[in-house]
This record gives sequence, C-alpha cells and structure tokens, in this order.
Amino acid sequence: MNLNRGINLAGKDPSKFLRSRFLMPAVFLSACVIGIMAVYIYFSKDLPDLRDLTRYQPVILNEFYSSEGELIAQSGLERRALVNLESIPSYLVNAFIAVEDRRFYQHSGVDAKSVVRALYQNLVTGRIVSGGSTITQQITKNLILGPQKAYTRKIKEAILSYRIERNLSKDEILYLYLNHIYLADGVYGVEMASRNYFGKSARDINIAEACLLAGIPRRPEQYSPRTNLSNALKRQKTVINIMREQEFITPRQQREALAYKIKVIPKQEPRGEYIAPYFIEYVREYLEKRVGRKAYEKGGYKVYTTLDMDLNLAAYRAVRRGIRNLEKRQGRTRFTIARLRTAEKIEEFKKQQKNLVLQNGKTYRAVVTVIGDIDERTSFATVEVGGKKRKFSYIVDSERYLPPPEGRYLLPEKLHIGDVVKVRVFMSGEKVADIVPLFRPRVQGALLSMDTRGNVISMVGGYDFGLSKFNRATQAKRQPGSAFKPFLYSAAIDKGYTQTSKLLDVPIIVDDWIPENYDEEYMGSIFFRESLVNSRNLSSIRLIMDIDPEYVAGYSRHFGFKSRIGPYPSLALGSSEVTLLELTTAYSVFANSGIYRQPNFILRIYDRNGSLIEDNTGEVYLRYEKKLKQKKEKKGGDASGEWDYRERVSPESQEGRLQFLGLFAEEQRDFLTSEEFRFLIKKVPIHYFGEAGGFDRVISPETAYIMTDIMKAVISEGTGLLSNPLNSKARIAGKTGTTNDYTDAWFIGYSPMVVTGVWVGKDDNTSLGDKESGSLAAVPVWKEFMSKALDKYNDRTEFEVPSGVRIMNTPLGKIPYKVKATMSKDEVLSGLRMMVGSQEEKTGELEDYDYKIDSLFRGDEEDGDE
Repeated sequence: MNLNRGINLAGKDPSKFLRSRFLMPAVFLSACVIGIMAVYIYFSKDLPDLRDLTRYQPVILNEFYSSEGELIAQSGLERRALVNLESIPSYLVNAFIAVEDRRFYQHSGVDAKSVVRALYQNLVTGRIVSGGSTITQQITKNLILGPQKAYTRKIKEAILSYRIERNLSKDEILYLYLNHIYLADGVYGVEMASRNYFGKSARDINIAEACLLAGIPRRPEQYSPRTNLSNALKRQKTVINIMREQEFITPRQQREALAYKIKVIPKQEPRGEYIAPYFIEYVREYLEKRVGRKAYEKGGYKVYTTLDMDLNLAAYRAVRRGIRNLEKRQGRTRFTIARLRTAEKIEEFKKQQKNLVLQNGKTYRAVVTVIGDIDERTSFATVEVGGKKRKFSYIVDSERYLPPPEGRYLLPEKLHIGDVVKVRVFMSGEKVADIVPLFRPRVQGALLSMDTRGNVISMVGGYDFGLSKFNRATQAKRQPGSAFKPFLYSAAIDKGYTQTSKLLDVPIIVDDWIPENYDEEYMGSIFFRESLVNSRNLSSIRLIMDIDPEYVAGYSRHFGFKSRIGPYPSLALGSSEVTLLELTTAYSVFANSGIYRQPNFILRIYDRNGSLIEDNTGEVYLRYEKKLKQKKEKKGGDASGEWDYRERVSPESQEGRLQFLGLFAEEQRDFLTSEEFRFLIKKVPIHYFGEAGGFDRVISPETAYIMTDIMKAVISEGTGLLSNPLNSKARIAGKTGTTNDYTDAWFIGYSPMVVTGVWVGKDDNTSLGDKESGSLAAVPVWKEFMSKALDKYNDRTEFEVPSGVRIMNTPLGKIPYKVKATMSKDEVLSGLRMMVGSQEEKTGELEDYDYKIDSLFRGDEEDGDE
C-alpha cells in the first residue's frame, strides 16, 4: 500500500482545478444570496407602509374634567397615557432593556443569537414556544403585523424590524415600545401602568417599582401586581438581579430595590363615573357626535366640562332622598316586603317555598336567615329562596353616598333576620349560580341646575344610572302643568296686563272641556298677581283666551323650547310636553333680566395634539386672566397664587365689545393651553366665564323683573312656601307644577345666579299617589339642593331692578311698575289709577298718588326691593 500517494496533476491545467474547487461554494453562496433576496422581495411586496409608524398615534383615553379641574371620567378602548422618553428615569428604560432585549443597542432590528436560540428551542419542543423577539420586533408584532405565531410572519417581522431600525432612532423605538406595551389589568404603556399600580406618574417611580413593571410583559396576567402580587414580586426580584448583572444599577441600588416594600394601590376610578354618570354620558355622546366615531375611539381629547362635582353629589342625594320619602308617604317605603318576627314564621315561609322551581332571571321573595357586619360600612346577609341559600355583601345608601366596592350591593336600609326581600335568581343549568337583591323604586326623578350664564353645573337623570341609563333631564318629555304658566303671564304683561289687572276665577267651559282648579274652589274676581301666585287654573284659561293661544305658543318659543308647543287653551295649564332641560333654560330668561343663553355643558375641548377645537368660555376673559398671571410673574410673585378675577373685561361693556371686535382674530394665538386652562379654572369660579357667542334678548328687563317679583311671592306666600327659608341666603323665585292625577310634579326656581329645575314622576305615566303635587314631591328636593348651591353661588343675592321699573307704594303693597323714559307724569298717574282699579272701593280711600308720582319723577321713591 502506497501511503505517499498524492494528487497527480500531470497533464492537467492548474487554473481549471482551482476554478472547479471554488466554483461550487461560489454558486452555493450566490444561490443563497439570490434566495434571500427572493424571499425578501416576495415577503416585502405586501408589507405595510412604515410612514404610519412614524406618525404614531395609538389609542389613548379621552379625559373629562370638572369645572374646577378635577379629572372626573375617562373613556377609550385602551387605557393608555403617553409619556416622553426624556421625562422618565433611565433605570425604567434600562429595566425593560435588561429583560426584554439586552443587546438592544447592538443589533439592527433582529438579534441573530436570540434567533438561533429560539430556533433550537422550537425544534426541540416541536412547536413554536419562543420567538427570540427584540424590542423592535415586538413593536412590529404589536403595532403592525399582529400577535399570531407563524414562520412566515417571523420573516415579515424581521424585514420590518430592519426597516424600522433604518428609519427610526433607538430612542424613538423605545418611545413607541414603552407607550404601547400591555402591562396587565387593562392598562397600556408605562405611564398608565404607573398611575394604575402606584398612583403616580412614571416620572416619579423608583427602581423597585420600575423593575416590577418591566417584569410584567413576559406573561401579563401571571405577573399582574393587581391579581398575582406574589408572582409579580418574584419576577421583580429576577429583574432587579438581571439589572445588576448587566451593570445598569449599583450593588447598593440592588440592595435597596430588593428591600423596598411594593405598595399596589386599590384600583381607582374617577369619581364622576358614579357621582355624575348622567352628565358624563351626555357629554360623551356629544363628543362622539362632534368629532366622529373613529376620532372618538382613537381618543386623546381633553374635555373641560361645566360640571360642579360637589353640587352634583348634593343633587344626587337630594333626588334619591326625595324619591325615598315619596315612596314612604305612599306606603312603599321599605326595600323589605315584610318582616317575619319569629323563628316559627320563618320556618313556615321556607316550608311554603320548598317545592318552588327556580328559573333563570326570575324575581322571587326570599327570607333573610343570617346577618352580620364585615366592617363599619359593609354588612352581609344570607337569604333563602326555594331551599337555596346565598350570601351577599351590601352597603346602606346613606348620607355619605359612595359607590359600593365590586361585588357588593347598594341597599336603602339595613337588613334583619326575618326580612322578606325581592331577589333575582340566576341559574347555571339546574344549579343556582347567584341570588342578588333587587331594589328598584317605582318613582323616578331628575334635577338640572345651571348658572345664569347658561353653564349646566349639575344634572341627575334618574334614581340610579345602573338601573336605568335613560336621562329624564334631557330625554323625557312630560307635561309641565302649572310650571308653564309664567310664560303665559309674561306674554300677558307684554300685552298690557299689570300685576293688579283683574281676572275671573269662576267656572268655564271650552268646547267639551270643563277644567277645574286644583282645590275645586273658586275665588271670583282676583288680581293678576294673585292668580299666578296661587296657581289658579280657571283665571289662567280666561287669560290665554283673551290674548290668543296662538300668540302665547309663538311667544313661548322664544324662550328656547324645541319641543312642539300646541296653540290651544289647555296650554295655560301646561299641556304641551317639554324636557326638564328646556323648562329650566326657559326660566333662566327671567333670572337673566330677559336674556336667553344656550345651555352649555362644555367649557373647552382640546384634541390629542393640544389644539383647541371648541371654546365656550369667552376668549376675552381668558386673555385678560392670562395677562394678569403674566404680570404677576414678572413682578416676581408666585404664579400659582391668587389674583383678582373679578377685575375682568366684560363683553357687555363698551371696552369688552371693542376687544371682541378688534382683538379677537389677532389674539387667538394667546389662547391658554390645556394645562394652563386647567390651572385657571382651579382658581376662577365658573360663573366668571362668559360665552363667546353672545346672547339673545327675549323679553324686556322690566317684564322679566315683574315676573320675578310675582314668582318671589310664590315662594314667600304661595305653593313654594316650603323653600322660603332660603331667602335668608339669597332672593329666590319659582313656580310649582302638577299634572292631572298627580302624574308629574315640578318645581323650577332661581336666584340671581343659579337656576334649578326638579321633576318627579313615573316612567309609565301613572300617578305618583294622592296629593303628590309639585309643592310636596318636588319642592323639598329643590330646597335641599339649592341650600348647598346658594352657599357656593352667592356673589349676587338680590335681583337687579331695571332702570325702567319703579317700586310704588300702593294699598296692595310695593308693586313694580313699568315707567317708560318718554312718559309724562299725567300718563303715569292715569295708568296707576287704572292699575289699582276697584281697589279704591275696597279700601274706601286712595293715598295721594299725585304726591307719589312727583316723588317718583324726582327719584325719591325707593327703587329696590326688600
């Protein structure tokens, strides 16, 4: 055997040999390159455009604020808030890099080492268990391609990741990642996660908290601090140690982070969701209609509303208490149907239900067999129905109304052993899944309040939003009854009637209609003022017949009614259906000296870019306020301090009109940003903001004042007497309303600064019960709420007397009297004698009216009210 055998090149071309030796690898390499290019081209042709990524606009929350700058509600498909990368601590960024992509700054979108490792794991297990994804690839998966696991998607993911790295900086990639990542408990992004778990911004969290967040993305639900804190803490320790291994933190920082005790705050929702759900739902619907469904769902809008949270809570309490008191008067007071006072009676009740076949969703009577307290607020009860027992926890709806925690119910009273209550049974097959207490009052109510600039400060649309989302303040059209009479009497004043004109309160027949007074009695010849104060029906019908129902219907539409106002004699008794919002807004005309202002629920709306897209605040005021703030800052004062917001430019003044006309366009750039505006409304009461769009004069100031004077008497001596004590806080005026069979009860009243309307009734239009008039069912609700409102809105406590009105001392008392600027003394004297009419016959004498007219023209006569 020849061990020295070699290659014989004799007779062969060495160059051919070399070519043949390197040709095959070259061909193979070329084929690989061509193959890779082919794969790249093939999978690249249908890939999404990365320009959408560079214009990153994720779904974020819409935020709603009260008139005092409090965050009251959020809405959106994903709970996310954006934060700039430079605003958050470096250790938060490094924590995510350490556990999600430690070679983030070395690779170009795809980490080859991680890919090889993942490929090996997948081949060993026989299925896709690991993707070896970089942060860039996770962005590609979450923002562009979707989460499905497939090798073809991984190829596309790699291509897109490479493109992203070429088009975006590393910081831009981190910005996308940290704002988009899902971090359990329904939250996205580090900012919202920090708020959700720790109650603070991502800017303010420490290393331990940062590592807790960084540990979540691997398995969000398994490592959720809310539901699996022990697992989350184990994962957190792993992240802390990895941070130290990669020298992102020092040994001391590692020790401190491991020793830090994590505190996860209870889940918090803005309180507006349960204190003002009807108001918030109304504003949400408006925003969606205003910007469109697609933009609304994309989110990012900041809506500053007119809502006063403290007063809305007062309104909610007042409405609920009023309804419960009405149910009590009508014998429907208790949540409990009956009370079995002995053990024998309880056993007898259970025996009667022994063979009861329970059905899913049906309502039954159950007996309470066990009771107890969980804590100072929460109690529990075990109820039995049809031989089945269930325990539930509940909170008594008290003065200190707060939402019940999850899994607990809100009941009107504490339960006792032997109480029989209504429950609803839920079945799972043949087994009872749950038994829940059922409390639904038969009566409903609504309250709406606005300031005299048209800003709606409170709105309650029903007893419980959870039971019924139907908003009875804005959606329910009901007959207002006598609450409509002020518009008839206002029309009559503008037709020449005075407070002492005579009306007949005697029986009348109109075609086949035979109306009656509330008390079924007749007062005969009465004064105009007396007719409205005592809400006389028959004299009111004669009045509308005299001045024409068609005229009254047209006249009343100027007060802002959008509902159809029927031109019939029955209009005098409020036969045309209107909403509480319409009626309350219409009454604001009297409080506003004859001026109609469109009801307003929103101060400002900013979009996700910070652009102002709607403004109802009166820009002149705000520019002036900003200048005051800037002036204070220049003087070295505290920018967060107080300033005199009362020294403002009014659009009603000559200077204000000039600024509106001359400076409006050029000073738009001076608008406050969202944060500046929030700062401003925390300092300035809402009633110091004016509308940008002006107003409409509906009636003269004189007519408005005379109507107010009459309705002041409704409270001091008429059907609103129960609320008279509030006159010690501010002058108030108003009118009750009651419809046939006590179906609807109303009271609409106002002070110089606040207008509030209350409605009480049933959704099925049946009677509230005997004698449940506006004065009994609605006035107490109005009084309770207005007592709180007048404590806050008390800058003006007297109604302003117009220049065209003089208060005359007559045998009837002090009466407001219109005096035209062109009137002579003789014309006034003649009119006054006609106004008094037959009163001379009753008193037997008249005072020296010549002297009084002389005093009036000299300006000696008192021109204010007491």
